[in-house]
Amino acid sequence: MGIFASSSKFQNFTLFVIVLNGLWIGVDVEWNHESLRKNDKLPLEPLSVIVEHAFCFYFTFEILVRIFAFGKGNMKDPWFLFDFVLVLFMVIETWVMAIIEAVMGGGADGILSKFSCLRLLRLTRLTRIMTSLPELLTIVRGIVNATKSVTIVLLFMVLLMYVFAIVFTAQIGDPDAPEHDLEPYWVRDEDPTGVELFGTMFDSMMSLFTRGLLGDNLAETLVAIKDMGGANAYACEMGEDDDGNPAETCTRSGGELWLMWVFILFMCLSAFCLLNMLVGVLCEVIAETAKEEDESNQISDLQMNIYDSFKAIDESGDNIISKTEWAHMRATESVRKSFLRIGVEENFMEIRLDQIEEHLFGRLDKHTLLSEDGWKPKKDQIEHDKTAAEGGAIPLEEFFAQILEIRPDADASYLDLVILQKRAQRDEALFGAQLDHIERMLKRGLPCPESAIIGNTEGYENPGENTTEVENMILTRPHLAGLDNSTHFTPLKKDEELNNGTSAAADAWLEGLSTDVLFAELIHRASLPDNSSHPAIDVY
Repeated sequence: MGIFASSSKFQNFTLFVIVLNGLWIGVDVEWNHESLRKNDKLPLEPLSVIVEHAFCFYFTFEILVRIFAFGKGNMKDPWFLFDFVLVLFMVIETWVMAIIEAVMGGGADGILSKFSCLRLLRLTRLTRIMTSLPELLTIVRGIVNATKSVTIVLLFMVLLMYVFAIVFTAQIGDPDAPEHDLEPYWVRDEDPTGVELFGTMFDSMMSLFTRGLLGDNLAETLVAIKDMGGANAYACEMGEDDDGNPAETCTRSGGELWLMWVFILFMCLSAFCLLNMLVGVLCEVIAETAKEEDESNQISDLQMNIYDSFKAIDESGDNIISKTEWAHMRATESVRKSFLRIGVEENFMEIRLDQIEEHLFGRLDKHTLLSEDGWKPKKDQIEHDKTAAEGGAIPLEEFFAQILEIRPDADASYLDLVILQKRAQRDEALFGAQLDHIERMLKRGLPCPESAIIGNTEGYENPGENTTEVENMILTRPHLAGLDNSTHFTPLKKDEELNNGTSAAADAWLEGLSTDVLFAELIHRASLPDNSSHPAIDVY
């Protein structure tokens, strides 16, 4: 049942039925309205009754399937609760109220008509289309995210209208103007005067909004301000009416020209600047929301594919990914496609996956920031990194987090550059210290006097007691180290400083030393146990 309820076919068909229901509501309102009832019968009956019962049956079936499939888990799903309430009202309207009306002999018409109003709530189910159309959901979320910015722009627009309304009302408004005694200009079918448009603060703000901001009847407004405005520009003369009787005819003229330019200034600030700014804010926020939605979808897709591929090979059920398990996961086609979506180049897929593996199961932690005096990693950190390098495991959630940290399409921050700089300094210092230690070790392992010849152990007391295996080899069997019996070595004096690589002068004692000796000593040191008194690299 759970597989059927979660299948894409069932969900898509349900969405299709919801869209059909929305279209049917429009048809029912247009051609089956209650006002069209004749002889106690609507025009589309009985077809409309059959369609209503069919929709009610399917939506009830859908809710029951989801209840049996997910049980109490539905209580955490807001979409289920929303659908359940709407279907409940639909059942009451279609079946329960019909039964009550039949029992009461038609006396429940008033109650039934009130429940019929709830039919319009079914249209809200069309919002489920957003679950199948991510672009529509992105637009809606963008509008919601832009609420703050849009509100600020609108408040500034209202403030601008209020300031300009004060200017126009103060210059044009006239409480004693004869226009107040006349019928409105839209009733007289005449062009308005400036006093009618800007006589009060309310009239001024409404005129600025409709005619300045929205640009409605712009020419008529400019003429009213320039030619038919002003408090003392009303002239009357005697004439005759339509019947030939004497009558006084009054006209207004002589408006202020500079007020017309003030109105044009308001139009430029509001219609050209603020409205375009509002559109720009919406576009920017929606673009940012679309980017976040796309990134979120990429992350969700990657997590889902990694989780599915991991569950397919995880037999222990411990939710811990080992290096061996990762080797199987990286070969999965769905995982590789997910990495392509987060910026991994297809031509360099194997290289990038190798780099990710080195980061996840390598020895050094890139987040370990070390000071100038304390650049060496701690012992417990080294043990942890060694364990990871030898096939350690990473929890599934931490695995996701680390994958997202090193995604190729992520921008490098200043902190990332600082971490890189510190790590480079640490690695350089560690490498220099290793070379210095090798140099000291080699000089300490060749303590021959100046007159001593390799192969002659005279003057050494028990050479095998205080010397290493390689030192004994150099002293007793120089041919195995690539040396000959005529090679002389000068011991390092106590006050002699090591050449740490910064000097241009070469160390004379290294000139006759075979590289085989150096590699043999490195191999020997690497084979020593961690608790040896002669570690290969002194990091503690």
